[in-house]
Amino acid sequence: MATTIIQANAGLQDTAPEVVELLSNFETTSAQNNKVLAYMREYKMDAAEAALYFLKEYESSWTKWMPADVAEKVKAATN
Repeated sequence: MATTIIQANAGLQDTAPEVVELLSNFETTSAQNNKVLAYMREYKMDAAEAALYFLKEYESSWTKWMPADVAEKVKAATN
């Protein structure tokens, strides 16, 4: 298992603690990342389109990163 290091400006905790919380909870797998990258390449997607694919394909993963009410808003925005 590979480790991903997420770094942010120290002031982010003061200005956007909800973002720090999301980043603290962020977790994906190499298999997920590889599948998204392969899908992106196969269908010639840009990063925004690949992100939408990830959100739809791995809802059970990313919904754990954030409060339920926020996850519901993200789901509504991506459908």
